Amino acid sequence: MIAEIDKDDFEAMLERARAAGVRSMIITGGSLHESREALGLAETHGLYATVGCHPTRSGQFDKFRGGPEAYLKALDELLEKHKQGKGRVVAVGECGLDYDRTHFASPETQKTHFRSQLALAKKHHLPLFLHSRAAHKDFVSILQEEGFGEDGGRAVGGKGGVVHSFTGTVEELNELMNMGFHIRHV
Repeated sequence: MIAEIDKDDFEAMLERARAAGVRSMIITGGSLHESREALGLAETHGLYATVGCHPTRSGQFDKFRGGPEAYLKALDELLEKHKQGKGRVVAVGECGLDYDRTHFASPETQKTHFRSQLALAKKHHLPLFLHSRAAHKDFVSILQEEGFGEDGGRAVGGKGGVVHSFTGTVEELNELMNMGFHIRHV
């Protein structure tokens, strides 16, 4: 969690990274709160951030004051604000499906809020930072149903993306790559 990062440790990590030749970094937003924190760090330190809600935290949509629509609207407003501002948002996510840890959020909850975040990516023409664990069939079906079945969704305003935390087979990996996504295997 971003809030648990010690400021001095963070500064030291940035110094080490820059000394090693790292020119840019992306801080992942795993919830609305973390997305706000990630954007603050990105603005302060010249980094980049994602805005979204991790599948294991997708229950936050339903628990949010004002309900899921208000949570989605808050994510949308972050994307809009930063799209018009300093341009620090580089993707929607980390979103997707995680059936290894359904004790945090049910598959139905995850699917509902995965779809809503795909809509944000289309609206704002941003790439996706995706999460897929033990959910390949539903994951691919939803991507295809929402227009991300070819070319990373470019036909519907999407910009492709990275499937992070991928735990599938070689065949599943090839299917996602053929859909226009990059893979980060765990």
